[in-house]
Amino acid sequence: MRVLVLSHHHPEIVAGGAERAAYSLFQALKADPRVSFAAFVANAPAAFVGHSAYFGSFRGHADEIVVSLPPVDGFTLESLDLNELARRIKDLVEHLRPDVVHLHHVLNWGIEAIELFARAGVRVVLTLHEFILI
Repeated sequence: MRVLVLSHHHPEIVAGGAERAAYSLFQALKADPRVSFAAFVANAPAAFVGHSAYFGSFRGHADEIVVSLPPVDGFTLESLDLNELARRIKDLVEHLRPDVVHLHHVLNWGIEAIELFARAGVRVVLTLHEFILI
């Protein structure tokens, strides 16, 4: 099974509780023999990507990916550029070929990310760490 753990930030960029929980899950999945591939995918400003593409490895770790996502409305948590979000998710799915994504919050990803991954044939697990959606 190929699993992507999605976080709204990388814990080395923003050291919040949800980021640390997501990263801990990623580390556990890497050690699980039932998981053939695990990657940690986190939103980050374009400067952290390190080149002109909108996603790339974080500090040389091929299984830690940072992606510069389009902005999200802070109240509705909807993407402000749905077409661009769809393109970035499509590219991530084509490049990393996940069976499952474990999304640790829709913050920075946009609520539409759930449907976009599902439409791409990827199973979605969602963990909410805060009451921001309530």
